[in-house]
Amino acid sequence: MNRARHHKNDAGFTLVEMLVALLIFSLISVGTIGSLQGAIKAKDATQRAVQRHETLSLMRATLRADFSQIILRQNRDAFGGREINVFSGGFDELLDFTRLGRVNPAGAFTRSDIQRVQYVVENGNFIRRALRHENPAPNTETSDRILLSGVAFAQVRFTANDISVPQLEVSPSSDAPNIDYMTLILQFEDGRELTQIFELELL
Repeated sequence: MNRARHHKNDAGFTLVEMLVALLIFSLISVGTIGSLQGAIKAKDATQRAVQRHETLSLMRATLRADFSQIILRQNRDAFGGREINVFSGGFDELLDFTRLGRVNPAGAFTRSDIQRVQYVVENGNFIRRALRHENPAPNTETSDRILLSGVAFAQVRFTANDISVPQLEVSPSSDAPNIDYMTLILQFEDGRELTQIFELELL
C-alpha cells in the first residue's frame, strides 16, 4: 500500500499547481513586456532628441556660414529695376541678402560666386531659399532647403547698442549699421520655442 501511495504522489502537477505556475508566468511576462515597451519608448525619445539636435546644429551652421559671407550689393529685381535695399530683415522674407562664396566645384558652371539668399517661413517650414541668379528674371528658379519643420511663428530682432528692433533695411545710399547681433525666435506647433543669437556684421 505504501508503494501505491508513493506512486500516486509522483504522478504529476495538480491543477492548482498548474494555475499558480501560469499566474506567475503571466506576471513575469507582463513585467517583461512593460520593461521592453519602456525601453523602446526611451530609445525612440533619445533618437528624436539626437535628430532634433543634429537638425538644429545644421540650421545654426547654415545661418552662420551665410552671415559670414554677406556682401552689401545692390541687385536688380525680376523686371530689371534696382532693388531698394541691399539687406532687409523682419518682413515677408525674414532675411534677404546677398552673399559671397557660392560653391562652384571645379568651375563646372559659368556663373558668379555671388548668391542671393532669403530665409522664409512657408507652410510650417523654416526655409533657406537661394535664387539661381542674384539678378533674377520673372521665372528664375529657386533652390529651397527646409531647415526646420513644424514652425508656427518666426521673428528676427536686430540689436545695436542695447537697442533692439524687429525690422531692418539697409539701402545702397545709407551707411551699414553696426549691428551687435541678430536674434532668431522660432515658435513650434507643439508649443516649444527656440531662441538663437547670431553675430551679424554688415560690411
